[in-house]
Amino acid sequence: MHGNPDDYKRLRNVYAPDKIRAVVIAESPPARGLYFYDISGKTSEPLFAALTKEFLGRSFDTKKDGLKAFCDGGYMLIDATYKPVNKRRDRDEVIEANYPNLLEDLKSLSIDATVPLILVKENVCRLLESKLTADGFWVANRGRVIYFPSTGHVIEFRDQIRPILYELGLSSSAEDSPRVIEKQSKSDMPPRKAIVVDAGRHPQGGSISAVAKDMNCSTTNVKKQIKQCEDKYGSRCRIQGDRFWIFD
Repeated sequence: MHGNPDDYKRLRNVYAPDKIRAVVIAESPPARGLYFYDISGKTSEPLFAALTKEFLGRSFDTKKDGLKAFCDGGYMLIDATYKPVNKRRDRDEVIEANYPNLLEDLKSLSIDATVPLILVKENVCRLLESKLTADGFWVANRGRVIYFPSTGHVIEFRDQIRPILYELGLSSSAEDSPRVIEKQSKSDMPPRKAIVVDAGRHPQGGSISAVAKDMNCSTTNVKKQIKQCEDKYGSRCRIQGDRFWIFD
């Protein structure tokens, strides 16, 4: 579909939750018409398929069913601008110029500092996180970029958003939670309990400093043991600041 901002918002607001648990902020409705809240679209649309899978843990036969479930779960998607910009070279400028309208949009939906905002797409993260944080909103990314789940970025999107959903208590599966197993240290570890991160089929993670404090060892030793999971389990490890994640 193609429409003016009010047309897009009218479709969106049909599926506005009574109580909003989390908001995804994306770039804009796409120029080719595959709008997230257009029920005439296909469930295979990249953003729709990715969000329903990660937030709800399932796929749907129709967009109408998926949007109702998304709404019932307390989730909502808002665009940084309702002018389709994904084919424009000046997209960043348009998003920045529309920021006051975004603030009004959030206010009209009673979205305040108690509702986590999850920014999706590199430029949206880069342009809006500091602004929204400065204006008192809760941006759950905390400096972490989430790529748009287009072809070639679906796995990265999954790996980037799942730790954030876990931190917010919004994981669609209990198995997405980090599992830290205490074991007696081996000869090459410090003479105390060592942390071994059990890398299963889902992202694992936690706070490096919290693990170090709990196990009475240094953050350096925790990082060393996290990295050893790559050899032990054939997993990929990611450390960013004080947080770590492990994916198979």
